[in-house]
Amino acid sequence: MLTDHVEVLRLAWRACRERYPFELTAGVILPDHLHCIVAIPVNDKHRLARLALLQDLFQHVVSGRPGGLWLDERPLREEAVVQR
Repeated sequence: MLTDHVEVLRLAWRACRERYPFELTAGVILPDHLHCIVAIPVNDKHRLARLALLQDLFQHVVSGRPGGLWLDERPLREEAVVQR
């Protein structure tokens, strides 16, 4: 489903990033799921909202399809801080 609608996913991704800033470090889109590593602002309180918005935007455009996009957050390290 994701690879069939990759442009929709990209648009949802951009809209989500505009509302809840983050930086994409790495990502791969597979037919039924995606993996990504993102850097979020320190002390960010919108992790779940970010994932929910991405899922909602994608499903809203691709409604009527069987199944759905399930997003799950798995932090690598809570205390990680990227210094530039």
